[in-house]
Amino acid sequence: MFWAKWLLLGLLVLPAAEIAVFIMVATKIGFLTTLAVTLAMSALGVAMIRSAGRARLTRFRHAVAGGMAGRAELAPEDFLTVGVGFLWVIPGFLTDALGALLLVPMVRRRLGSVFRSAGTRSGRRADVLELRPDEWHQVPDERIGSDRPSDRSS
Repeated sequence: MFWAKWLLLGLLVLPAAEIAVFIMVATKIGFLTTLAVTLAMSALGVAMIRSAGRARLTRFRHAVAGGMAGRAELAPEDFLTVGVGFLWVIPGFLTDALGALLLVPMVRRRLGSVFRSAGTRSGRRADVLELRPDEWHQVPDERIGSDRPSDRSS
């Protein structure tokens, strides 16, 4: 819960910080140039979100065609690409810089491992092996009983 307070504080401070940075950049390179850069980054963010969506849809189609619809799930890389797109859609240089940081391969690997470890902590047990439907089949009870020695001693 501690991190939620910091996140809320960051969301409250972010607009003021973005406006301050926008004004500083505008004084250096001019208002219209700053506005053009901001709009271009937002357009680039929209393009990135659309591209990630198309790539995801293509992977899903290939998985369905190969009979692996269950394996077509959102990869951490897809999530990060869409996250970069959303950060770039938000007008401002701080969110653009954070989005650019998420494109660095080392940062992407680290965040991918954080997402994977968070997935194992959220209800998944480490001692349980999850199988796709095509990786297992049901064995009749009488067959299971015949393979083991009897537990009853008479």
